[in-house]
Amino acid sequence: MSLELKTPFLMVSGGPESFKHYVISLLGVAKNSVSMSTSMYPGFYNDPDVKQAFESCVLRVKSFRLLLDGRVNLSKLRDGVPWLFELKKRSPHLEIKKAGSPIVHWIIVDDQHLRLEVRHGLEEYAKRNVIIFSAPPSTVEVVKRVFEGWWGKARVVK
Repeated sequence: MSLELKTPFLMVSGGPESFKHYVISLLGVAKNSVSMSTSMYPGFYNDPDVKQAFESCVLRVKSFRLLLDGRVNLSKLRDGVPWLFELKKRSPHLEIKKAGSPIVHWIIVDDQHLRLEVRHGLEEYAKRNVIIFSAPPSTVEVVKRVFEGWWGKARVVK
């Protein structure tokens, strides 16, 4: 899938099918780095298309930082998304940390493109997402600064 760069800002509402395309597209255009905060909800990330896009992205980029929401139960995650931890063994540039508290779920791609979820419950899909293609540098800097704060306080997941 290709990323539609003519539309700089989108508010996507609805269930996972409404934003699945954008997550796959964002991961598909990543060349250098991805910073992602998430719960890795199995019902979404085990979708074959999403899983393929995620794995391909991790293997392609130079840096992939995955920050798990502080509410995530790691034992359940290991059972629910076992391929993530297998991928980590094969990909030394995939770093996984867990936040110490609840966080919102974002994707930052190559310091240019963003997906920002509106806060939702841990065991449910996001209802609304803001997708920004070729985001203004000032917007990216604010989002990155917040992410870096979370990342710096998070603990490494092995």
